[in-house]
Amino acid sequence: MVKSYRTVLHSFIHFSWIIILLIFFTSCAGPNWKKGPSFHYEYMEQDIPVAWKFYHQSDRSTAFCFSIPAKFLNHNKYFIEIGLIDTEQKRAEPFIVKRDLNRKQLSNGNSCIELTISRNRNYWAAIKIQALKSKTPVYKSTVYIDKTNPFHDQNYLIRAGEQQQILLENFISNFDEITESNTDHVSIFYKNKPKTNIDWTFIEKDSAIAKPPYFEGIIDKNTAKSKSGSGSLKTLEKEGLYKINFTKDSLTHQVFLPVFDKDYPKIKKAKHLIDPLRYICNQEEFDKLKKADNYKAAIDSFWLDKGGSFERGKVLIQSYYSRVQAANKLFGFEKDGWQTDRGMVYIVYGPPHEVYKTTGEEIWKYELDDTFQKFYFSLTENNSIQMFRSIEYKESWDAALRLWRAGIVYQLRD
Repeated sequence: MVKSYRTVLHSFIHFSWIIILLIFFTSCAGPNWKKGPSFHYEYMEQDIPVAWKFYHQSDRSTAFCFSIPAKFLNHNKYFIEIGLIDTEQKRAEPFIVKRDLNRKQLSNGNSCIELTISRNRNYWAAIKIQALKSKTPVYKSTVYIDKTNPFHDQNYLIRAGEQQQILLENFISNFDEITESNTDHVSIFYKNKPKTNIDWTFIEKDSAIAKPPYFEGIIDKNTAKSKSGSGSLKTLEKEGLYKINFTKDSLTHQVFLPVFDKDYPKIKKAKHLIDPLRYICNQEEFDKLKKADNYKAAIDSFWLDKGGSFERGKVLIQSYYSRVQAANKLFGFEKDGWQTDRGMVYIVYGPPHEVYKTTGEEIWKYELDDTFQKFYFSLTENNSIQMFRSIEYKESWDAALRLWRAGIVYQLRD
């Protein structure tokens, strides 16, 4: 198998960035687990911000929909290259789709590239965006494409706002722009057909933050208020989670639509930068920050004290809050991503080295010198993700906090 991969890589030398995808694809953990490298949850700062989504239009067709803000496009012409590997094949034989696009096509918010992908098969896909006159990609990413599960979120497409823009993120954050229109704000599509007869429940945003991994008490359940309705969604509530149900071929499908404020997943207000520090602050420090007259000055002082210098403090701020933003983007659901169990671990430990996933479970693996640390997460009855807590995590957790508080970015990755 390794030999066949090398042959493929020589044949597609211009597509050499797919090496990482192939390496991790070969190391499957078993028939029921999807194993991936940290690209499952590693939020990389790209040269340009790209929003995208794979959407299964039919059994034979899958669309790659995308959008890039025009202000980030410094060239007139680009190309998008998508490499796909069928996970069921014994030999790695990726096929590559390449499309040349202009600035308008990249930025209009409703552009899609149609791919012919067979049903009942799964794929690893690698995405590259590059200016035609450049030798360096401006964006690279990888994703698992699931065409075997009829309930996977790649089967659903959400359009919102007066222009019915495709929702490329897994949440709505431009609330004010969407609600300017008096028309239907949200439309749900399944296999390219709109679903008009829907039932929905809206749950107000949960404000609780994650407890430490070693916490042994009882985790409080979300007691936020909720409301239900049916028919189309013409008026969205601010900040919360929509659970949308519809029936297709006697099967009930459920789509989740988190709604956050307009800056999400970024945190732009100084007072909102304090709350994520709860993971590494002691109670006295946290109370002092919350009572400060000048939040920005208080935060700067906190990090300067930990770093010992302006330069080191700046590195700590950039590192910590980039993880907070990543956690928001990756794990936001019934609450901000940084408040969730996975968000907490991601912020303190960094991106996991390996992720093992099934429909209802996840295992995160971190390498620790000559040993390793694993965190176990499972799907709850309300479809949120909760970690398995144990006092055994305390030593590792305390060690991570000591480094952060000593002005050292805690990162286990080599």
